[in-house]
Amino acid sequence: MALKVRIRNREKLMKAFNLLEPNIVTSLAGMQMKVARDLADTIKTYAPVQSGTYRDSIHADRLADRPDASLKGITKTTDPNATGVFAAWYWRFLEFGTRAHTIRAKNAPLLVFRGREGNLKYMREVSHPGSPAQPHIFPVYRAERKNMRRRLARVVNRAVKKAVDNQKTTKTDGEAA
Repeated sequence: MALKVRIRNREKLMKAFNLLEPNIVTSLAGMQMKVARDLADTIKTYAPVQSGTYRDSIHADRLADRPDASLKGITKTTDPNATGVFAAWYWRFLEFGTRAHTIRAKNAPLLVFRGREGNLKYMREVSHPGSPAQPHIFPVYRAERKNMRRRLARVVNRAVKKAVDNQKTTKTDGEAA
């Protein structure tokens, strides 16, 4: 049987961890970034590619370094080291697809684009047939989620074990003196 734990006051927990082992926040932050980079690299391998531009836009970063980014699937966090995977703005159209729709000129009287023959075309509106969904972000995240949590828990467990071992060593040294 597995227990699921929700941390209600992360700040208090991190202060307690810092008292126990001062380097735990640094270690955890490093692993958070490593896990996010690994996830971004895996997502890149599944990205639908017509050109490398979209694939190259997929990367991991700290949320604090991207204050203006539009966050999907992430609730507000108090973790200063929280990380995420970012991609070009049109990722959602690739991930979820689009319905058939009409594109109309807004800022000019006509739309201008290059046709299949390579010549310029001028039109007031165009019927876009829509595009099928090409899921490549959330399926990868769901597949990797357990492994990512396991890696982060391992860092915390090692730090706590190290702190406990240090306390045992300190007590035995104190008793011997």
